[in-house]
Amino acid sequence: MKKLLYKRRIHIAGSCSRDTSIDVINFSHDVVRNIIVDLLEVGAGFVTLLTSNPKIDENDDESPSIIFDWDVIDEIYRYAKELSFSNETKNLVRVIVTSKSLDKIPSDKIEIWREMIKNGTLSTVHIPSGWNSGAVRRQTIERHSDFLLTIGGGEGVEHLAQLFSAAGKPILPLDIPVGSSCDDGRGGTAYLSKEFFSRPEDFIPKISEEMISKSTMLRYRNWEGKSKEYAKAIVEFISQVNKPQVFFVRLQNNKLKEYPNVKHFFESVVIPYITAVSYTHLEPTRPLYI
Repeated sequence: MKKLLYKRRIHIAGSCSRDTSIDVINFSHDVVRNIIVDLLEVGAGFVTLLTSNPKIDENDDESPSIIFDWDVIDEIYRYAKELSFSNETKNLVRVIVTSKSLDKIPSDKIEIWREMIKNGTLSTVHIPSGWNSGAVRRQTIERHSDFLLTIGGGEGVEHLAQLFSAAGKPILPLDIPVGSSCDDGRGGTAYLSKEFFSRPEDFIPKISEEMISKSTMLRYRNWEGKSKEYAKAIVEFISQVNKPQVFFVRLQNNKLKEYPNVKHFFESVVIPYITAVSYTHLEPTRPLYI
């Protein structure tokens, strides 16, 4: 299989409200886990946070989590273990950690954590002591990621979207109605998904008309009860819009006599070449207005 997303790092962000239907929450986790498996098959890596894995019902160990970070780690662990932690499974996930989060690893996850570090599947990115705010963690996530996928959540998801947009990185909000654990912001992914379907070009740089049309098929109502099929459609979409970007350094002063030749060279030679080898031109963009 062609590794369409080789070395591209995906961050999955969001949370669920404890008041949301348990069936919808379980569906969201099924979709996320299938997305992770399918993304690994096309060469993607991941960036996630180390969390305590809070549950919908804190008194029930079998209750689903209100966030998705351990879905990422668990599925990568299963994938790497099936491949006997071969070289292909090295550095599949970067985990943003703080001194506090390292103390809160769930007891049933410690062996998974140790084995993944031992075999080089997981690497950690440390935030300096005292810099534990959510804003700093989100800024670190953006620096290490190439694509943002969001489900539910609130103002934290909205802040991440602004950071990724300012960096010219694509964002895909999924409208699965899971709510938000904190019920803050303008509605998190619920708000972002409405904006996405109104102006997709602000979320995915250089998105084609064909992919804008295909994005309309990613709405939750088209896939209820079909988590595997939904995940496959999402990964196919990401594979087509998340291309490596190239930043050009070139003459911009149009008053100089050399400017027309430089402009012609980039438009007739450089841009067609990078397009032919599946790269895209990174241009300065205005941050997503939320």
